[in-house]
Amino acid sequence: MKTISALLVLTVGAAAAHANPVLNGSFETNNVGGGYLYSYQGVVAAPWSFANGAGVTASNTAWGGVAQDGNAFAFLQSTQSTAASVSQNLSGLTTGTQYKVSFYARQRPGYGQNEISVKAGGVDTLTAFAPAADWTLYSGLFTASGSTSNLEFSVGYGLNNSGDADSYIDNVSVQAVPEPASM
Repeated sequence: MKTISALLVLTVGAAAAHANPVLNGSFETNNVGGGYLYSYQGVVAAPWSFANGAGVTASNTAWGGVAQDGNAFAFLQSTQSTAASVSQNLSGLTTGTQYKVSFYARQRPGYGQNEISVKAGGVDTLTAFAPAADWTLYSGLFTASGSTSNLEFSVGYGLNNSGDADSYIDNVSVQAVPEPASM
């Protein structure tokens, strides 16, 4: 019985060490109902923070499209003068450990291509140019400089000439990268 208990503790401890520190990664816990809300309209999808033209939408609203995972996704609508962003403070990271941030992205149908920038701890992690037609999986690496880090997605006006730059993100996750096995 002692062996089984010790094994269970080790298994649970290992699982906790590799748990996804991103909470509400698909934006499903929100206050938008069947519609959408911008940051300035009081969108809530805790623990995410939304700035400028960012918010959350349910599938099949005026934003067009269906969520990649579940029924909701974040939208980032930037203009030439204002960049929209979505961010979350991550905790439970291990200093010096490399992590992989993964997410799905796409452009708003009918609008030009623009760039989605991802920062972890203020450091550029990835720049993606998502297609308009389909959700596409993107991932990038960062090394934790402490036990907490801010994860931020922003959309720049970039290559867009249509008046605003619109991108969607969904199904965000962060996982520790396993160290190579030694022989």
